[in-house]
Amino acid sequence: MSRSAVVHIIDDDRDVLKSLSFLMAAHDLPCQIYGTADAFLENLTQEMAGCILSDVRMPGMDGLELLSHVRASGSHLPFIVMTGHGDVPLAVRAMKQGATDFIEKPFSEKALLAIIQIALEIDRQNELRDVKAREARERLALLTARETQILELVATGMSSKLIAYQLELSARTVDVHRANILSKLNVDNAISAVALLIDARGQTSS
Repeated sequence: MSRSAVVHIIDDDRDVLKSLSFLMAAHDLPCQIYGTADAFLENLTQEMAGCILSDVRMPGMDGLELLSHVRASGSHLPFIVMTGHGDVPLAVRAMKQGATDFIEKPFSEKALLAIIQIALEIDRQNELRDVKAREARERLALLTARETQILELVATGMSSKLIAYQLELSARTVDVHRANILSKLNVDNAISAVALLIDARGQTSS
């Protein structure tokens, strides 16, 4: 990853923070600990990479409120919720609000590490998708407004004749625009050009 992945751990129990930080160090996983949700939010940036591991029940702002604030900030960091006995309904609510996973205390080190590794991989894939989208948008910015309009219609499956009819152009003019689109985007065919549109939106082609 181009950014440094860190496991951000939030819990009001100092013993838990100490134990988890030792566990992360033992497995070469950089981590940062916070005693409150507010403390984490004070340090939250869009450049953060890795994942968040947060207790669900904490004094002041709880894990669900923290998750809401994180998502409202625009951050898509994978969010893992730690729950105590009887807190599973809260964890389910957190999942519905965008949490990646939850784990019930007491948990095994192996189970927690497996969940963290999945979260870190999700974050890595998200970053790759974001980079791909940014590069695609830069390439699409080379097109004129008319070329972009035509490419959008090509993406719907319309033929040159139908595009020409809708835009009140000649089919020949549309074909010229399509050739220019391929040249500017440096792609061999319309399928590759449409794939760039999909990438620019941060979507998958599947």
